[in-house]
Amino acid sequence: MNEPARTPADNSNPVAAAQWRRLLRALGDVSEHVFNWPHAQSEISRGQAVRHMQRVLYTMFLTAVELDDPGYPTLKRLFDSYWPLGNSNPDCTYFHATVSPQHDYRIFGKRGTSRIVEVQLMDGHFVAGPAHKSMGTLQKIQADANGDIEVILSATPKPGRWMKLSPGVSWLYLRQYYYDWETEIPADLVIERIGATYPAPVITNAELTQRIDRLIDWIPTWYRHLTKRVEGYYEARKDALYFMISTAGMDGLSYGKGWFDIRADQAVIVLRERDNRRRGSNPFRIFDDPRCRALHICDARIRGSQVDSDNFGHNISYLSLCGSCCGPGSASRTHRSSKTGP
Repeated sequence: MNEPARTPADNSNPVAAAQWRRLLRALGDVSEHVFNWPHAQSEISRGQAVRHMQRVLYTMFLTAVELDDPGYPTLKRLFDSYWPLGNSNPDCTYFHATVSPQHDYRIFGKRGTSRIVEVQLMDGHFVAGPAHKSMGTLQKIQADANGDIEVILSATPKPGRWMKLSPGVSWLYLRQYYYDWETEIPADLVIERIGATYPAPVITNAELTQRIDRLIDWIPTWYRHLTKRVEGYYEARKDALYFMISTAGMDGLSYGKGWFDIRADQAVIVLRERDNRRRGSNPFRIFDDPRCRALHICDARIRGSQVDSDNFGHNISYLSLCGSCCGPGSASRTHRSSKTGP
């Protein structure tokens, strides 16, 4: 039996076909940027650059297309210790949801036992790169006697644990910070729009076209932003960490960059003596010491190094360090990302 003649896509849906070609061109520009980047010319760095590019594109499509509906939000795990984005991430899982001040929401479920659970409201759009900032954070959320939590998000005050959805809020992070991946239990939480009826309506062609158009416009902004972030590691001074506040990062958290030359049998011990009178960027004191176990540096096979500050005689901040090396037994230039809280 003969198959029916196929109509070319350009003739059946020229608008969608033209949009698809623009999307492919934008993705082609990304690949050209990554493959020609001076820091991605070795075999290892090129492979890591391609992996990171795929992670970025995945999160862009996910947040800009699939999850971009404040009427029916979903808490989606975006990145964690295995799936970092921009910076190393040894101790936190990030969940994303799209929200709007036009609706009321409820986040509820089991809190788990991770050291920190918090909700941070953001403006702009995740995919818009650096063009978003924090609009407020509900920090250190604790459970009731049954292990449950409930957070209400709305433009007007509500009883209970409440977060205000100010004008401009369009999405949120739900973060969980772990001090011990092996024993702490993750939260099991859900977000719902209060009053929503299910099943959710199917997305229309007009809505899908609008979302993809925005994604195409945002692609260059996002990969250029992440390029600058990664280049900060290469530009950082050797054997020093410098910290800064990010308007798009966790409230009250300082983000630092630095790199160290160490052998496979060495570890970097980082101490910071607090000085509450100082503001802005400040360096850490760096100690290159192979006696890592005596100084209570945990095994880095799963979650990177975690410093137990209770075992030092100094008033120091908590640190989380994560690095990569050129290979077992080799001298390596190890890039480390660090995050410190109060």
